[in-house]
Amino acid sequence: PDGTGWSETSAGERTSESSTDVDTGCNVRTNADGTRHYSCDNTSGWSEDSLGNRTSTWVRDGACRITTTNDGTIRGSCDDGTGWNATADGERTSETNTDPETGCRITTDQSGSRNFRCDDGARSWTEDADGNRLSESVLDPETGCTTRTESNGTVNVWCEDGRGSRTDANGKVQEWTEVRDEATGCNTQTYSDGTVNT
Repeated sequence: PDGTGWSETSAGERTSESSTDVDTGCNVRTNADGTRHYSCDNTSGWSEDSLGNRTSTWVRDGACRITTTNDGTIRGSCDDGTGWNATADGERTSETNTDPETGCRITTDQSGSRNFRCDDGARSWTEDADGNRLSESVLDPETGCTTRTESNGTVNVWCEDGRGSRTDANGKVQEWTEVRDEATGCNTQTYSDGTVNT
């Protein structure tokens, strides 16, 4: 294998491409937005923005991958499903573990609120420290659309093909379509009321 490859949406739109850097021998994944991620022998790597500025670096430490961003914050992710986020001073701001019964990843922050991520992200929800559900997201694999329902009744929908909508608690619906101009790197959103944002 030559290290090349790509990923695409259900609509066939290519979202990233992979190759091998001839100078370093590292695998490089380039996303549609121009950002790049380097992985060297699965032991270290880094990420760059579309201008080539390094935004984070990572190393393998035993069974864990430790990522440090430019501002010094640290993220740990381990093979057993545990992980954490920490400030530049090393103070942990959240802890992650995996529920052995459901297989869901649960992230708990300092306030006690929790985020649940299940089925590789197809289902997720958040709860406050008292266990009240604040929001829930579900991905429909057939349509490529994710529906997020808030506790106040608001419903947001995002689709891989650029379609989206927002229904407020009173039932008012606003729809939009987002199109990316690969030449300029800009996204244009056209709303159902005729508004256009770029």
